[in-house]
Amino acid sequence: DAVRQVFSHHLISLGYQVCTARDAGEALDLLSNPNGCVDLLLTDIAMPGVKVEHLVAEAKRLHPTCQILYTSGYP
Repeated sequence: DAVRQVFSHHLISLGYQVCTARDAGEALDLLSNPNGCVDLLLTDIAMPGVKVEHLVAEAKRLHPTCQILYTSGYP
């Protein structure tokens, strides 16, 4: 939760509109919003819930121009 809040706060301070999700299921719900446009998906490679590969595939299917940025807390 803390890492998500730090990333979110920083991106908002740079002028980005940010939507956050606690897990892949929540992220899929946000991506499925027909009124939204997603330019970038920032995701942990070990996000709980659905496998990250499925999340990325759905993001690309629903938002073909969406860029993907992977991050991890693992060394």
